[in-house]
Amino acid sequence: MKAAKPKMQSHTRTGWALLRKHPSRSGVLAVWGAFPQDLLMPTCDLASVLPCEAGHACQRRVIEHDAGDAVGICMQNPEHCDTRSVSKSERAIYRLDEGKLFQRIAEVLSIRRDVQSVSQSPDVWSLGRIPMAGDRGLPVFFGFVGARDIDQVLSKLILTSRDHFLLIVSDSNCLKPSHHEAALVCRSRIIALDDVLSLAPDGTMSTVTAGPATVDTWITEVAPSHSGVGSGIRFPTPPETTWRDITITFLSRDIISVKCSALPAANFERLHIAEMFAANSREKNPTDKWYLLMAFAARGPCLKMADLMKLFRSTNRLKIRKQKSELSKALQAFFGIRSEPLPFCKSRNAYEPELVIRQDTNTNLEDWLADAAN
Repeated sequence: MKAAKPKMQSHTRTGWALLRKHPSRSGVLAVWGAFPQDLLMPTCDLASVLPCEAGHACQRRVIEHDAGDAVGICMQNPEHCDTRSVSKSERAIYRLDEGKLFQRIAEVLSIRRDVQSVSQSPDVWSLGRIPMAGDRGLPVFFGFVGARDIDQVLSKLILTSRDHFLLIVSDSNCLKPSHHEAALVCRSRIIALDDVLSLAPDGTMSTVTAGPATVDTWITEVAPSHSGVGSGIRFPTPPETTWRDITITFLSRDIISVKCSALPAANFERLHIAEMFAANSREKNPTDKWYLLMAFAARGPCLKMADLMKLFRSTNRLKIRKQKSELSKALQAFFGIRSEPLPFCKSRNAYEPELVIRQDTNTNLEDWLADAAN
């Protein structure tokens, strides 16, 4: 039996692609190759099969003898790979330390870390939230997923997440233009791990400057305006603007997107619009006028008096009229337009908004409207 000194050359793909190539995210050091050692954690297991250290497309089966002595026998090409002794260190199995990887990602993207596995998706994790105004934050997810699985993961996150989200996948080679397009539909973003952290051939890990910058740009696009509770924030309405130039879109229960003429859309959080939310530091629930605005978005564009009385479980028409009047005043104050935004049509017995009030295609306000009568 000839003894050959192992060269420890990896025949596998290098870099972050290893995480997808090995679903178990574990293997001997020869399999991990030049992967960052500080992201690996040793296990108590020993491998029964080793990759060929010469780079051939074969494997060595480990045969154990007495006193811990073991040899590796090539079962495919014995003429090229001599039988040799195998040490325990060669057989030691290391697994990815997900906690350390997630911690590094959190540090780079300033994530408020709260790692949890996503139910029914064993290879998808919720990493926490990127802080924004108030107590909110944009959720961040990480997936050890291939190209075929990304579509399913995106669909599930779009259906279950009521916020815009950031999805990070382990391998950029899996991303397709259709994946980016699907995320953009709900104003979310999908990037790859190598957009955040780069791996050099020697296993050195470093931050990719462009990645966090891209995420920051996306956050600016979807984040609501920062302001203190009840600060009296106003929309920068251009002169000569009419109600027909304005579109209000509910992105969630507490966030609206406002589009006015040629101005870019701007997001506002309910807590930061004093006129929409008669705020104090202790009050957190929506006011009646905010629920009414939600009703126009979910059940409009026009709302009949009878429907409003049913929605708010009221038999008092005067109360509904006052609620509508307060909302009209709030809209007038916020946009600085004096005319009536929600006129009443007697012939139809309904309020017919002059502006567009709607909900985002990925938002369902019905569950929240159920609280309106409580």
